[in-house]
Amino acid sequence: MQSAVDVVLTSEHDTSKVAACAFHPAHPEHPAVASINTRPDVLKDHFPWDARIGASSQFLHAEISALLKFDGPMRGAHLCVTDPFCPNCAKNMAEAGVRAIYIDHKGFQKDFIARNGDEFKSMSMLIAEKAGISVFEVNRKAGTVTPILAQTTLTRPTTSALEFFDVEDGMTLEDAARTFKQRLGARETWAMAFIKDHDGSAKGMLAFEALPPGITPEDFKTRGDSTGKYRFPLDPLTRLLLQIRRMGFGFVERRAVSARIPSSRALVNAMGMGISSLLMASATPDHDPTGPGALKMLTDKKILNVTELT
Repeated sequence: MQSAVDVVLTSEHDTSKVAACAFHPAHPEHPAVASINTRPDVLKDHFPWDARIGASSQFLHAEISALLKFDGPMRGAHLCVTDPFCPNCAKNMAEAGVRAIYIDHKGFQKDFIARNGDEFKSMSMLIAEKAGISVFEVNRKAGTVTPILAQTTLTRPTTSALEFFDVEDGMTLEDAARTFKQRLGARETWAMAFIKDHDGSAKGMLAFEALPPGITPEDFKTRGDSTGKYRFPLDPLTRLLLQIRRMGFGFVERRAVSARIPSSRALVNAMGMGISSLLMASATPDHDPTGPGALKMLTDKKILNVTELT
């Protein structure tokens, strides 16, 4: 926790400075890594820090930034965070296979809880509970670690709503995208990329929109699938990129396919995960009506190369 606290004030964000530290207790050979909420370099070159990309800030949240920088296994990793985690981070940590989250006690006195306390209790903690993630409060001065949600079950593997396929000689990403667009039709939301398997061979990986591990429609049927700002489903582009990292695959090229225009938050996450080119299977927005505007901002600045499937 101290490693996160030591770097938190270096965040470029003027009003919300957050830091996290990722480590794996079963793999001490991989050093712990602390990270702030940070902007992808490709965005720093073109926008002031407070410019919005659609409905999203430009910042990768500290939790996902720390996980991406950590070179050990994601599954079973632990995270120390300076602030309570938002539902989006809860979904991403569940998808990554995080086992435990430690929150600095001072974080419960900060702005996020004042503005989003209900979402933390009813969404973030529900996602953690269903995924088997333990949550603790850390008081560094008192030297205490107090359970908020102590669980003994292992984090559920999140391999559902994923498909793999062979990349035949001469097959292009466009070829594969046409095949899946025809097969899946206009109703499905999915994302795809060509990856390098552990033996170096090329494979195709397809991810669909999905609920976080363990969450079922019954868990939120009385309140709908969102609070306006946050949704329970994980968007397929972020899922795809997280699972590529979690499973230790590489990219054949830094391109991905999206069935629809991703949300503005998914686009920022993709910039932070190194995607430079996006092939759109259709120009239909996903759930986020600000997605098309965010996409235009990125293409106008030539940050992201976007082509539409023909």
